[in-house]
Amino acid sequence: MSVDEWVLQEVRRRIIEWYRCCGEKDLPWRRTRNGWHILLAVFLLRLTRRETVAKFYSRILELFPEPQTLIKVGVDSVKDALKPLGLYNVRAWRLIEFIKNLWMNLAVLFLAMKVNLRACLG
Repeated sequence: MSVDEWVLQEVRRRIIEWYRCCGEKDLPWRRTRNGWHILLAVFLLRLTRRETVAKFYSRILELFPEPQTLIKVGVDSVKDALKPLGLYNVRAWRLIEFIKNLWMNLAVLFLAMKVNLRACLG
């Protein structure tokens, strides 16, 4: 085993040990594999304590069950929903802009794949 491998294993071991000892295990975003739910949690957790986010996380997911919902309802509705977390003006705008960019990139990727598929099929 090289020094680099040993160091990597030791870092992994220490992180796992810390998590088992001190990590908060019962948080709603840790009980899902839904990418949107996790992404939303990441945005909400920026500059906000996890205890605060945990209180409002389920309610916000009810209001915005899918990313498209944010775009449909608009920034004012998102701001109102995020007020209890603070920084709602910036956070609402950034979240909506992120989702819009994501959808645009996915649309471009889909169109490129469609063109390539047509070219392959003749």
